[in-house]
Amino acid sequence: MRRKLTLNREPVRASGLMAVSLQLIALGCAAHTDPAEQQIVLSTSLGSVCDWPQPFGTSDHAGKACPELQGMTEIADIVQDVDADAEIASNGFLQVHEGPVVTLGDTMVIPVKSGFTDVFHEQTTQYGLTAYRWMPSVTALDRQLVHAWDASTDFVTVDAAVCSFGCMTNGYVQEHGIAIANGSVYSPAVSGQFLRYALADGSVQARINPFAGTLIDGDARLTVDNTPMVDDGGNVYYTATAWPLGPNPFGAQPRGSWLVKVFPNNTTKVVDWSPDNTVKLGGTPIANPSVGIPVFADNICEVAFGSRGTPVATGPDSKPQLGLCATQRPALNAPIAYSPVTRHLVAYSYSNNTRAVAFLIEIDADALTPIRAADLRNNDLEYACGVRLDVATFPGCDVITAGGTVNIGNDPDFNGRVHLRTPADIMDEAPSISPDGKFWTIGSYDGGFSFEILFGMDPPGYDARGSAIEFNADGTFAASNQEFDWEVTHSWLPIFPTVMPGTGTSTIGTFPVGYDILQDRGLYSLGHLGVARYDQHFHLKSVGEAPNQPFGDFVDTNIPFGRNGDHYGMDEFGVLYKLNADSQIVDSLKITEPIEVLSGQISRDRAGDLIVSYAGHVHVIQSLGVQPTLPTGALMPLSSPSLAAGRAAKMMASRPIDPPLL
Repeated sequence: MRRKLTLNREPVRASGLMAVSLQLIALGCAAHTDPAEQQIVLSTSLGSVCDWPQPFGTSDHAGKACPELQGMTEIADIVQDVDADAEIASNGFLQVHEGPVVTLGDTMVIPVKSGFTDVFHEQTTQYGLTAYRWMPSVTALDRQLVHAWDASTDFVTVDAAVCSFGCMTNGYVQEHGIAIANGSVYSPAVSGQFLRYALADGSVQARINPFAGTLIDGDARLTVDNTPMVDDGGNVYYTATAWPLGPNPFGAQPRGSWLVKVFPNNTTKVVDWSPDNTVKLGGTPIANPSVGIPVFADNICEVAFGSRGTPVATGPDSKPQLGLCATQRPALNAPIAYSPVTRHLVAYSYSNNTRAVAFLIEIDADALTPIRAADLRNNDLEYACGVRLDVATFPGCDVITAGGTVNIGNDPDFNGRVHLRTPADIMDEAPSISPDGKFWTIGSYDGGFSFEILFGMDPPGYDARGSAIEFNADGTFAASNQEFDWEVTHSWLPIFPTVMPGTGTSTIGTFPVGYDILQDRGLYSLGHLGVARYDQHFHLKSVGEAPNQPFGDFVDTNIPFGRNGDHYGMDEFGVLYKLNADSQIVDSLKITEPIEVLSGQISRDRAGDLIVSYAGHVHVIQSLGVQPTLPTGALMPLSSPSLAAGRAAKMMASRPIDPPLL
């Protein structure tokens, strides 16, 4: 168990060459500070470049280059989820998508939660915000972190409003994500609404209800799907879904989903997500046949062999039967992306019932009309039968490969390219747009055929491999990465020139000459995990792996980076790593005991601090000003009873539930 100290909100002080490290109960307590002196030189900021007003730092979700940390030290530990220990005790691991911290200037705002009862009663959980402020400023040498304000929300997750275990998220509780814009903090609220709070003091400025006066105004089963995204004009975007009203909602078609745009003056624009909406509020539907997306009644979607009463494969030429495609709806926990270059949105959509029928949809941000769509089934993923799956023993592989002679790499459920598993409501991966607007990426996981033998469980344990897909901005397939991609939103590292052409003069350049992709990356089947750096077409360039920790997963997260190519990842053993441009681990810092968690995200602030949301706590990590010569963090043992139990619980709970067939 993690030891928690109950302290008052006295300032976290970094005065001259001293830093004070303490833990703060984010929902209000009292006691004392516990200083720990260390030699510190604060890193300087690059103007406001490292403000992090929304998840992933930018509207395109690509991330941003921040000052490099020269050595790492923890200066604050703030409790984000007061019930984290109880949740771990109940579930075997922390089965929740952590809400990322957002920052602007001197202010840091944390989404917090409390009220956990047990995994079957999410209705008791309450969500709120707590803010801290650096005084006199985040970049001052004598800065102090001071509690600023608290605020409550009436946000309700889909787990509480509809169902959780054996349902959409299967107990992986939906993320409470927030954003800063227009001098305010925007938080999802009940019934598809948003609350707007003053960044200065947390007072409620407005309740934004795009559905006022409609048939679903105040509907208890109308929920916000995802974290808000803010464009360069201060407009806020999100989606909402009205789930079925019956006693068995899972698998039934939603009454409707909508794309919402909130303007800085609190007015809104709402358009239907699908032509299948039974509650129609207007506009050109986003998931539209005009851009190649099927509607519910279309019998043009492949159905996996042996499902919906269809026959199993009988030979290498067998093709799956076609069936109803089901209604498209926005992906849960997947905020919309926006490119300041193209001024278009990219949103992630998938079928409510039919596996793998998923799309990235480009949308005009002004008109809120669809432009084109990229089909995730067009993916060039061929790693199943005869590659990862044993032909002789894996069901279906012997038949479709004719004993391993043809169709090598095909998906045993479809006898074609590997189909990524959607709907993927247990995930929290968002689409990402390259900073030049030329590429879109997304990832998901396959049907679950992978690591049963490796883990030696009886019956075999469930797991799967994730993969990433890249599309050109015209919606055509560009590249794929079939090594790993699991709840990972891709970061785009800018590559700057180092030599002035024709002169030999060294320069860091003003504009990047290209981008590399950074992502959390694992190869369970080879027994090691880490962070990978790819070129912009997913050709592997380098991999950083946690030493002596073959199952030390870098937690499902975005990967923050610096202009020098430095990047940072957190593993499940509670160790934060710094990697150089070649993905070599050059520094590490143990910030907590090993805890099996679902996900965590890393934010930055104007001073370049790392702000790690992990296992119910927020850890603020600052530069020491001196680069260590060797990794300094104490590495954890390969396993422990609690971690092993947590991993086993996570594997069993990880089973995504296919919705009932049509």
